[in-house]
Amino acid sequence: MERVVDGDTLEAAAVSAGGVLASTAQVDVRLLQIDAPETKHPSEPEQCYGREATEKLLELAPPGGTIWVQRDEELRDRYGRYLLYVWNHTGVFVNKAMVTEGFAQPELYEPNDKHWPAIRDAGGQARSVAAGLWSACASFGAPEDTQPTSTTPEPAPEPSSAPQPRQQPEQPAPGSEPASEPDGVVSYPYPPDKDCSEIDESHFRVQEGDPHEFDADDDGIGCDS
Repeated sequence: MERVVDGDTLEAAAVSAGGVLASTAQVDVRLLQIDAPETKHPSEPEQCYGREATEKLLELAPPGGTIWVQRDEELRDRYGRYLLYVWNHTGVFVNKAMVTEGFAQPELYEPNDKHWPAIRDAGGQARSVAAGLWSACASFGAPEDTQPTSTTPEPAPEPSSAPQPRQQPEQPAPGSEPASEPDGVVSYPYPPDKDCSEIDESHFRVQEGDPHEFDADDDGIGCDS
């Protein structure tokens, strides 16, 4: 991690060239499936909760720290930024966390939809409980000095049909031993990628995002067939 630009953009450099980042040069990364309030738009005023969103991303992905990235269908946008999903050194799925806590709203960037159902649903839940910007701002994108007109949260949008997940690319990450979490989730570090034939556990709840794709039938239970 090099620098956080705003609540949905950061700068990073690979430790070594790989399948996602072909060199170790610094690149701009746009977090997929989220949209955070603007703080640096050249023609628009700073938006409500923009500074808070930037600070939250700094907390989740601090400069000098390590992040793990995953691509989707498109690798770069029209501005040359890399379109990526990001996990921090503790395994937190950063894209989803920003939406869950009300620092960004879900935004589908087709055809990139690998983790869209989870991020979309997290956004609906955040709005329903008025988390973060949903209680602090009059609306998403409102100017910084605009106050909310009501404490009642807007209803969550109707969910769209959930796309089927596609095979995830292999990413570099340390460790290989599983960790059992309090709610019964069995969490294997990712990467390296593993499949059910390489582990001892079966019929367990998969970790958030299911990076190893243990849950082939999308029922939340890994290696059950």
